[in-house]
Amino acid sequence: MWDPLLSLMAAAQATTELRVGTSVALPLEHEIFTFAKQVATLDQMTGGRLRLGIGVGFRAELEQSRPIKWSHRYRALADMVQALSALWTTDESEHHGPFFDFEPVWSFPKPREKPRPPLLAAACFALRPYCAHW
Repeated sequence: MWDPLLSLMAAAQATTELRVGTSVALPLEHEIFTFAKQVATLDQMTGGRLRLGIGVGFRAELEQSRPIKWSHRYRALADMVQALSALWTTDESEHHGPFFDFEPVWSFPKPREKPRPPLLAAACFALRPYCAHW
């Protein structure tokens, strides 16, 4: 399967009006600072047309390489979304959560969509304050 964020960049170049988005990206499979930069770059380059569907995956046996326990995946994703929101909305960002913890850092670019690209999530009420649609 192709990388969804790179694939969306190609799709967005074919039009100036088409909104692009992932059905379900798995942010926990990515290093947080790299993911924040990739999403912000894609949102900038699409002119703010990105919609980011997020989830945690569905096969526990594939998750053994992560340091996060399978039973904690929804709380970890909620914490990651809080950390990503900090990286996307403040010039000097920091976050101190149970799964993601970092001192003040600079993370650029920032998304064009303010305060950040809309997040679409399913079956995760812990993310409700951060998501655009339920």
